[in-house]
Amino acid sequence: MAQPPAQNPNQNSYGHPDQAQPSYPQANHYPPSAPAYPSRQPGYPQQPGNYAPPLAGQWNQGAAYAAAPVKKGKWFLYLIPALGVVAMVLGVFLPWFNVTILGSTVSLNGMGNLSGPSELTSILSRDGSSGVKDGVLVLGLAGISSLLILGGLLMRARGFAIAVIVFGLMSLGLTAFEVIDANRSIQAINNSAAGAATAQTGLGLYVGLAGAVVVLVGAIVTLVFFKSGRSRA
Repeated sequence: MAQPPAQNPNQNSYGHPDQAQPSYPQANHYPPSAPAYPSRQPGYPQQPGNYAPPLAGQWNQGAAYAAAPVKKGKWFLYLIPALGVVAMVLGVFLPWFNVTILGSTVSLNGMGNLSGPSELTSILSRDGSSGVKDGVLVLGLAGISSLLILGGLLMRARGFAIAVIVFGLMSLGLTAFEVIDANRSIQAINNSAAGAATAQTGLGLYVGLAGAVVVLVGAIVTLVFFKSGRSRA
């Protein structure tokens, strides 16, 4: 019985060898690839070091804190030692010594100026009794203290009070010495005059001493109770 001819491997199912199969349109089952996203989102500036963008209102809060006013301390306390300086200056030009001779009184202030009857003042001036001018030293200390107090008032700073304390101590020491020295001199005059003349301390010495005390105490009060601080209003 006859065998069917062997099928050629190159022959397709259509029965023709090496015949190309008909082309079919290729189905597009997948959507086109999505476009690549940009490296950074628009609207935010590029941050160095890949930091996250600031939150809304974050910079405004920082600016408000930076612009917050500085609350100064109780700068008006410098007016207390300022009153003491005024008293020290006033005390220099008030009488330091009062000498009564034959019913007439002659006064001598811290600048060495005599006041009283012209006959007596001329005699005492020639005698050299008006040579006391320690008030110049008191004026110098009062001037330096006033500059420091003025600096504290203008700068509204607490540190100036420390320097005022130093010069307040010097002023107190000087005026206290003047009071003690004046009392010794007056005692010597009264002992030697034998009743012909009497002498006593003038008001200026005590006004200057009180002024020095006010400068010192006022500077200490200013230093202790100044209390400056910062406000975040």
